[in-house]
Amino acid sequence: MTPEIENAFAAIRSEYGSDSIERVEEMLDSKKQERHPLQQGAKWIMPGISQQPWHDPYGHAEHTPFIAALEEQHGAIKSELETAWAARREAFSNYEHYLTPQDDWQALYLYRKGGLVAESQPTAPTAYKVLKEFAVDTEKICPLLECHFSTLLPGA
Repeated sequence: MTPEIENAFAAIRSEYGSDSIERVEEMLDSKKQERHPLQQGAKWIMPGISQQPWHDPYGHAEHTPFIAALEEQHGAIKSELETAWAARREAFSNYEHYLTPQDDWQALYLYRKGGLVAESQPTAPTAYKVLKEFAVDTEKICPLLECHFSTLLPGA
């Protein structure tokens, strides 16, 4: 661990208690973790998070309006995405995986770096609107997360 990271961890421990980043430290020490077979190739796995490959989208009541809106608008969202991929491919950019751009993996970002990506609104207006109204405006989205469409290119 670098001195900068250790200093940051020390400051967090000092403010929030010695066990406040225990799971993060365990995540960084890959030798301590038992992994599900589907997770063997992952760089980091946060301990204590379910190893289910997918979760019930209605498992968290606070997200139900967002999930329902996505399902209701699925047809329009799919159509806009297909049109964008066929006619507006320049709207997609290289996906960044662990901060490294991937030449064979494209993404159309709707939410990134703590905010909506306004440039994507004309390309995917329905998805953008649903995301804005049901996740961003209601503060149901974590500012550290991203929302994007992604696709792997042939041979990826």
